[in-house]
Amino acid sequence: MSVRLYCPLRPLAAAVLAAFPLAGWSQPDLAPSLPANQPTAEQALDEIRVIADPVADDVPSFHQQRERFLRRPGAETVVDTRHWQDKRLSNFEDAFALTPGIHAFARTDSTGGLYSIRGSDIATEGPRNGRGIRAYQDGVPLGRTEAGITNALMDMLAADYVEVYRGPNSLRFGALATGGALNFVSRTGRSFEGHGLRATVGSYGYRQVQYEYGFGAERDDVYVSVSSSRSDGYRRHDVSEYFRVTGNWGRDLGGGLNNRLYLHLGRTRDETSSTLPLATYWRDPRNPGQYAVEFDLDANFEYARLANRLVQRLDNRRRIEADAYLIWIRFDHLPSPFTGIVDRTWREHGLGVRYSGLHDLGGLEAELVGGLRYNGSHGDFFNWQHRNNGQDKGPKTMEADFRSRLIEAHGELALRLRSDLRAFFGLQLARGQRDYAEKPVPPVPACGPVVGTPPPFCQALGNQRPQPGSAASPASRSTDFDTVNPKLGINWEFSPRWFAFGSIARSFEAPTDSDVANAAGVGRRVDPQRAWTIEGGVRGGDEVLSADVTLYHMRIRGEILSECRPGIPNCAQNVAFNADRTIHNGIEAGFGARLARGLLADGDSLRIDGVWNWTDMRFDGDRRYGNNRLPVIPRHTLHVELTHRLPTGWHWGLNAHHVGSRTATYDGSGGAAFVVPGYTLWGLRLGYAPKGANWRVALDAKNLADKAYVAQFTPVPTAGTRSSPDIRPGVGRALYLSLSASF
Repeated sequence: MSVRLYCPLRPLAAAVLAAFPLAGWSQPDLAPSLPANQPTAEQALDEIRVIADPVADDVPSFHQQRERFLRRPGAETVVDTRHWQDKRLSNFEDAFALTPGIHAFARTDSTGGLYSIRGSDIATEGPRNGRGIRAYQDGVPLGRTEAGITNALMDMLAADYVEVYRGPNSLRFGALATGGALNFVSRTGRSFEGHGLRATVGSYGYRQVQYEYGFGAERDDVYVSVSSSRSDGYRRHDVSEYFRVTGNWGRDLGGGLNNRLYLHLGRTRDETSSTLPLATYWRDPRNPGQYAVEFDLDANFEYARLANRLVQRLDNRRRIEADAYLIWIRFDHLPSPFTGIVDRTWREHGLGVRYSGLHDLGGLEAELVGGLRYNGSHGDFFNWQHRNNGQDKGPKTMEADFRSRLIEAHGELALRLRSDLRAFFGLQLARGQRDYAEKPVPPVPACGPVVGTPPPFCQALGNQRPQPGSAASPASRSTDFDTVNPKLGINWEFSPRWFAFGSIARSFEAPTDSDVANAAGVGRRVDPQRAWTIEGGVRGGDEVLSADVTLYHMRIRGEILSECRPGIPNCAQNVAFNADRTIHNGIEAGFGARLARGLLADGDSLRIDGVWNWTDMRFDGDRRYGNNRLPVIPRHTLHVELTHRLPTGWHWGLNAHHVGSRTATYDGSGGAAFVVPGYTLWGLRLGYAPKGANWRVALDAKNLADKAYVAQFTPVPTAGTRSSPDIRPGVGRALYLSLSASF
């Protein structure tokens, strides 16, 4: 038996040297190289459409999208969901550990957590969790467009692959958000045929099951996924569960016309633990917090989404798409301390049209994409005091109406200057409005927190404290905004399968409904934030060596942050404000290499894959905070996996996940007590997928050393009289066993 070791330094050195003028280097996807029937690099240059979706079908394949993204001018990645088969899949931390640029800090086995790209949404508590990243399903908005991602709506089990646009890299998706955009591309009856079953069980009462079915006929195809999950949770009072139905039906209408109808239904039920002072956490990591059990805190979602996408192929070089969608979302929080019982209902609708095609422009091949989209939403907001330990509604303390409108237009031109060189020119225009108006409600006195016996009114509510009161006078805000976001970029294939790129782009982000509402409650106005981003990098490779490294520099005016609401103890409510100027710098680096073959048997392989993110985010001469570092996002995160695969179908691997220390105050006060310690988690994976079989089994072991660590925490402007920050713990040692089969 021979052993062949690989030392692929020459291509890597060439990549670094070629990219030096761009000050960066990059990697699109950690998947193995393309199958043998995929086009070569030379063929791909002639056949792959860089911007326009392939016109052979209304849903392009993963390999087609990966070839497109290699030749794009910015930090864009295609994630193959086949890499999720041998692991527990509950949240972004599970799904995107090997995707450069995504910071994911899950606090439980549920979908909850902080998900950030390039410093978006660093206020991890209060009204803004989830903002700064826009979510789409097959190019159609998924969730509330005025508020970023809505975790409960994203069905990762039903995705064929995920497109990740970091920063302002997609004018179609991401230029209206600091972090960027995610586009979940659905499985269809053509990409998945037959029956599929997946089941996972594990620690802390975790169980997840999915059934999926797909079929494709001459003119029709159908796909449906039904899944559910439940976890008892690591902490006491941390039970979470969901049920989802996701599906689509595609039909070839003839004459180059295809239609696809999408349906999403679901609900989540989550018990919610309270935050803990950091000092308390070290003594009792599974403590549910001060109010969780007493008030029986819950956070629940229900949603329904219907979307339709029509594609007309004009010829083999041009196409037109039109889409429409409706979303209904209901959210209730039972109850939130100092806010009471929260009841929110959103209704959203939208229309979009998009053209893409290849043209000849002065003898150069040109790809042109342009589109127009309208989104509208209407929200009904209610708050009540609570009775009987939070389970019954008391007097109403707030009723408000929220409306949002957004019109977007975008266009992008790609010119093929040479067979190995492309230039990109893009522009996005947007106009929107946010209207928030509270309706008068009878005055209601607030309750607590108090010392001693509560007043009679509070005792009548069940002697529970604290309790919110109604505002002295209704608050209202109306915010109009418009923006023009240009983009220039270039992509150069300096060596076969290796690409250097660079771009400069402007981005824009409007305040969310919660930003507007909470600021209005204290008589404050929140304006949109605007940013310029310069980035450059290198990506490419094959199964022997691959890399995706991007260096970016972002300057933001009016970044929307949050601080403690005046008069609310323990920073239990946040309110948004605009910083003066901030700077976000970073390196997003993904890498993969096959280290050896034939170690134990002919045909086995040993490879390493990893992601390293470095960030430097700070205020820039701010009137209140000077040049201090921004909190929450660590300077360094590192995830590395070493995997050995045998030809018999067995595989095993070790992984390490390191998160550096993080500051918890804007002004840097509090000393060591307000520096959240870093941590390193070790994991093990073991699996068996026999060749030719239609089933596989896998064991996913997490946090083997049972390390106590902080997953999330609440940043505050200053330490003040506090002795430590409020945090949410991570999960201890856990084992998960998965079985999947298709038939």
